[in-house]
Amino acid sequence: MSTHGAMTFRRFGRTYQLELADAADLAHALDLDEAHWVTTSAPIASLRGDPIFFNLVDIDNNGRIRISELEQAIQWLLAQLSDSTGIAQRSDVLHISAINTHTADGAKIHTATVKMLNTLDQPNGTQISLGQIRSIKSRIEAMPVSEAGVVLPQATQDETVRQFITDVLATTGGTHHPSGQNGISAAEINQFLTQMDAHLDWHDRGCGNDPGLYPLGNDTATAFDLLTSCRDRLDQYFAQCRGVAFDPRLAGHMPPTDSDVAQTDVADPNAITQFVRQAPLAQADPGGKLDFQKPINPLERDGLEQLRNSVLVPVLGQEVSQLTEAQWQGVIEHFAAYESWMRAKPADAVAALGLDKLRDYRQGGYADTVRQLIEQSRETTLQMDSVRLVEQLVLYQAHLLDLANNFVSFPHLYNPDRRAMFEAGTLIMDGRRFDLAVKTENRAEHAKSTSSSAMCVLYVQIERHDSPVSAEMAVPVTAHGKGNLAVGKRGIFIDVDGQEWGARVVQIVENPISFSEAMVAPFKRMGRLVSGKFEQMTGSAEKQLDTATQQTMTQVQTAGQQPQAAAQNRGLMAGGLLAGGGLAFAALGSAVVYITKTLADLSIWAIIAGLGGAVLAVLLPTAIQAILKLRHRDLSAILEGSGWAINTRMRLTHAQSRQFTQRPAYPSSAKGVHNTRWYITLLVLLIVLGLVAIFANSQIKQYRQRQNDTAKSTQTHIEDNLTDDFQSVSPPTTEPPQTLTP
Repeated sequence: MSTHGAMTFRRFGRTYQLELADAADLAHALDLDEAHWVTTSAPIASLRGDPIFFNLVDIDNNGRIRISELEQAIQWLLAQLSDSTGIAQRSDVLHISAINTHTADGAKIHTATVKMLNTLDQPNGTQISLGQIRSIKSRIEAMPVSEAGVVLPQATQDETVRQFITDVLATTGGTHHPSGQNGISAAEINQFLTQMDAHLDWHDRGCGNDPGLYPLGNDTATAFDLLTSCRDRLDQYFAQCRGVAFDPRLAGHMPPTDSDVAQTDVADPNAITQFVRQAPLAQADPGGKLDFQKPINPLERDGLEQLRNSVLVPVLGQEVSQLTEAQWQGVIEHFAAYESWMRAKPADAVAALGLDKLRDYRQGGYADTVRQLIEQSRETTLQMDSVRLVEQLVLYQAHLLDLANNFVSFPHLYNPDRRAMFEAGTLIMDGRRFDLAVKTENRAEHAKSTSSSAMCVLYVQIERHDSPVSAEMAVPVTAHGKGNLAVGKRGIFIDVDGQEWGARVVQIVENPISFSEAMVAPFKRMGRLVSGKFEQMTGSAEKQLDTATQQTMTQVQTAGQQPQAAAQNRGLMAGGLLAGGGLAFAALGSAVVYITKTLADLSIWAIIAGLGGAVLAVLLPTAIQAILKLRHRDLSAILEGSGWAINTRMRLTHAQSRQFTQRPAYPSSAKGVHNTRWYITLLVLLIVLGLVAIFANSQIKQYRQRQNDTAKSTQTHIEDNLTDDFQSVSPPTTEPPQTLTP
């Protein structure tokens, strides 16, 4: 167990991770349970840094770094240093006093470091840098005899031995030498000697005047070439003879047939040549003989005459006017030994060197001289092993802490001023900076992983005009909405080394980006619905207008012939138009009156409450859904799609979302621009809504007052009318009735 004090954890994002700042923290990482490491394995291809360092940590050379390999690297590093302050400094300079000479590797490193300082003419030096180590390493690798026993021609001053190495290299192709050239090793020497012996033995078997091998003496080679050139056609001819002897009907099917003759253009020399080329050597003879006195294909007559004079007559020992199949087979058997010897000729490049040079190489002992040079490579191997140990210690001291910080924890990912080893650079597009980009090897597989991350991810192809290399990056969009981002949109990509690349979006995984975008989305959908309806209504109106125009034009055309009917139609059209317009205005007026009356019957707070309730009914579910989705955005899926084995969820925080996707503000001293904040815009919007509500309330009050005044005026008018009517009627008399006297 570690004795370097207590472990210190920090909250990065929404998880607690071990903080690694120095050698003591590396020792703590060895005591930390693997379940608390952020990463359990990662592909080297996705890491930025020194490739030699990564390959040293990757013990099994499978292209991935696992926890166990990183733990072994940490243990080895801490064991070789008696002073570990260089780890926290990430120093690529090794102090001799910091080496622990009590370990086997430490003692070798100390001795090798002293020797290298002497080589650098610094016998009293106290430190050595990575650059100096690699300079010595390059010098050793450039030696004519490498540690792997690969010899270059310049390894010897003997011109004949140098020429031997050059010829072996040209014959076998050689093998790679650390200097970048090709050299030869023991394997290439053995391959060359085997080919050389095979070629010389083959040639020696053909030496002399053995009549079994050379039936025609010095003319055998020329005769065999003639035999080979005519053999296929003669074999074909005798096979046709056997077929015709078995069934004469077969002769009618042999080319050229009657249709071939009919289709040949006798005026075209090329057509005639092609016709003759397809014809047989001669007409098939059921007796199985080739009569040299009968017609023979003119394209092959000269070759057969040479064969008869130079091969058939000397071999058969008589003048040949007719050749039977048996005689032909006998001639072939006559050259069987020579043919077998020719087929056994090795198809090796050594033949181009010539027999004299090959015999000199066999007897001169050149191969033994080169083998002695290869034996000297053992000394180079010992030197390189020691140099590599020193290089490994310096690389681990300089980079192992950062690598551990990309396994145990991800502090650099959450630090805007640092870059994690898996970050590739910054995408600039749509007026924003996207500062998190991860290299992808297989976009289809990566998209499957990110589709479940609840994150919006751009897949961007980057390339440069001066480089054949291109790559694809996965870039999460974490703030400010989608904007104008779309497949095919172009921008620039600046990698971590400051190089600029052309960038183009090739795929987008859609997911919510920000809370504000999610809240506005329902209103955008309603806006699209309304605009769609308007477009539908406009299209319908255009169709009706086209129809009406067509009808009018038809009526105008007939107006000259039937003026009375045209006038009547114009009247009907005008009346219909007025009637339709009147109905439309009546409907619109009714709607306005209904809305006004409805609002007039409500108080201003009832109106605001109704509108607020309607808006809340739309926004509340949207807000809840947006909060849940945004809260579940997971950065780990971005890395897992690139082959990382992430051990925990990496929930995206609000601060991170603003860190990874930024819309930079204008400089504070800039003129002519307004850095309006979103909350200022919201405040202005609320003030405008309040003024609208106050104005609407005043208008409603005025409307109510007018309604009340109208009602009072109407009531007063009715009462006045009733009074006037009452006064116009005579009142009843109060005098007693008079009595009538009869």
